[in-house]
Amino acid sequence: MRRRTLDPVEAGAPYHVTANVWLAPNSACALAIDNSLCPYLAVTTDDPASGGGNLLVGGGNLVTAQAGAWNVISGVFFMTPEQALGTLRLEITHLTQGEAVCVDDVAVVRSTLEDFRPASDAAIDALRKRDVQLNIGQTGGVAEPVHIAQTRRAFPIGSVLNPGTMIDPVNGPQYKAFFSKYFNYCADEYAMVTAWETFINDKLPFDHTVVNFCDTLDMPTRGHTIMGELSDTFNGGWDVFTTPMDGTMQAQLHERVLLWMGQYKDRVVDIEPLNEMLNSRLWPKILPCDGVGPCICDYAPACPDDIFPVKEGVSVHAWAFKLAASLAPADRLVVNEYCVTGFCQPEQSNLSSFVKFVKNLNVETGGAVTGVADQGHYNLGANTAGPDTLLKLASIKEQLGADMDLWISEFDLDDPDPISKADGYEHALRAFFASPAVSGIVLWGFWQGAQWRKDAYLVNQGERLFGINGLLTKQWMTTVDAVVGTPYTVYYGAGGRCQAQFEVPVGAAPIAITPAGWKCTAGLPPVPAV
Repeated sequence: MRRRTLDPVEAGAPYHVTANVWLAPNSACALAIDNSLCPYLAVTTDDPASGGGNLLVGGGNLVTAQAGAWNVISGVFFMTPEQALGTLRLEITHLTQGEAVCVDDVAVVRSTLEDFRPASDAAIDALRKRDVQLNIGQTGGVAEPVHIAQTRRAFPIGSVLNPGTMIDPVNGPQYKAFFSKYFNYCADEYAMVTAWETFINDKLPFDHTVVNFCDTLDMPTRGHTIMGELSDTFNGGWDVFTTPMDGTMQAQLHERVLLWMGQYKDRVVDIEPLNEMLNSRLWPKILPCDGVGPCICDYAPACPDDIFPVKEGVSVHAWAFKLAASLAPADRLVVNEYCVTGFCQPEQSNLSSFVKFVKNLNVETGGAVTGVADQGHYNLGANTAGPDTLLKLASIKEQLGADMDLWISEFDLDDPDPISKADGYEHALRAFFASPAVSGIVLWGFWQGAQWRKDAYLVNQGERLFGINGLLTKQWMTTVDAVVGTPYTVYYGAGGRCQAQFEVPVGAAPIAITPAGWKCTAGLPPVPAV
């Protein structure tokens, strides 16, 4: 392989690394869902602790995996000051013995937040803004002051809510007020997952704290998984499934789907029949349907003839999506996974394996999957590079089609350093918001002690988002002070001595809007018609 000397690497700075890889026509990677069969771009340096050896500091995964074609690898790395003193090495690993692989156009580009801000600002302005001529009436030749303040955005930016924190007598009121002020979209992830415990123990009611609160705010609620996949979620793990209540695993899963749908299907926007199917493969292990092990359709009521005319070989994944589609035909059914755009180990899933899995599942289910979600659980701010994220998001849409809805569903960034964390959050959010592929963003949380990872919280460390010049408070909101007749550009959703509200429809072309329903201070006449 040809070697090239790079400029000294800036310690602590994220670098975007890419390469083109040609996969042979008989490539095992092109068909395999298992990512361990696919080439991986490992970025290593000398281990400062041992004085030698290879220390993995980042890497790149395949974005596409087409046989007999060139494919892109993309990823991120950064190095500490000690690591930056060592020798930087880029190596293609996880090659399949006997297969021809070609590598070309390896690139390493610094990608700091400062590098990315100008480009992301331009992309966001082009995508999320619209020129508006606001007609507000005749002034008789007098220049009247006008104040325009956006009160709500159209693009969904929401958060998961923790029901335990919501009902806490000390933090609950502040927690709910903070959410109501800054977000416009809900997610009920904790309660819907822990409803498994309700179901297993058959003694606790479903917890509707989150969905009830979000209904009062007139905000949509994103649903979470009907059946979880993690192996260590609850007390006792999943051992409960070795002795299901009525003696059959298949009956228990079927009843779970019916109960969940009865509680949530008319109250949530998205439905995940199964969660994290690529990285946590519990159900296929329990119900492999491989000619030897049991199948879900062994329990006849779980597979009605009108939905499953052919019952042999029905995977538990396909069963969950087809049954959910029959029970909630108007809802969006989503594949939700981690290790899609973020940095993960080569043995975990990646973007190309995610796309292959979704395509295969839609073949099995006749197109039941209508949405996909990258959870977006990121580690360390310096592991984030906007160009890498934008490339991957665009590729998901290109490979799965324009009609496949794409969300960021559980975004958080765990970093004990508050500055690095702030950079990472801003960097990633700018990429998500600048991408035309993304339909909405949901954070995994914002309140210290109320979310899964202890250093991912934003309250008291979220000035980049919620401060006086924050992304969600100023930069991505519109506030204009002007005089009548002056054109301004406003973000979608802006609205108001006389006051009126108006809505800017999403679109690119300039538009003229005449606000209606004016309300004036006592003694002032109504605003005349234009």
